Amino acid sequence: MTRALAVLIIVLAGCGRRLTGLISPGDLGPRLTTPEGRELSLIVEGDARGLGALSGWLVEVRGARAFGAVRVADWSIVSGPADLPAYVGRLERRGLMWGLTDRSTGAFVVFEGWPELPVGALVAVEGWIDGPHRVHVVAVTVLRPPDGAGG
Repeated sequence: MTRALAVLIIVLAGCGRRLTGLISPGDLGPRLTTPEGRELSLIVEGDARGLGALSGWLVEVRGARAFGAVRVADWSIVSGPADLPAYVGRLERRGLMWGLTDRSTGAFVVFEGWPELPVGALVAVEGWIDGPHRVHVVAVTVLRPPDGAGG
């Protein structure tokens, strides 16, 4: 009976979860505070390491729960600190246009009011919609530098 209980606990602890909340910095990495006020540590790898730079952004994380933490398998931004639409992707330049292919929708979004940032950097952008696939940038956060540039 004890062995079956141990297996059940391990299985339940590792079940997939979808959680929404605000990101904040933590001693051991980013933390997620849910609307109910629960704080969870996030275990991040790959592009999810950029979540630590999104303090105050509302995000949705998907992953396995393990002993009070969530191992992030996938994530998306719900909105930025100004409660405007947000987009995440690697910065691209197409001719005279700057933008990114949004990782949530797969659409290329063109930016107005773009600051100088390195092509290929993983960025989170918040802004208002200024036309079809055009966004006027209000805030931008670099989550990871371009591949091969460290980080």
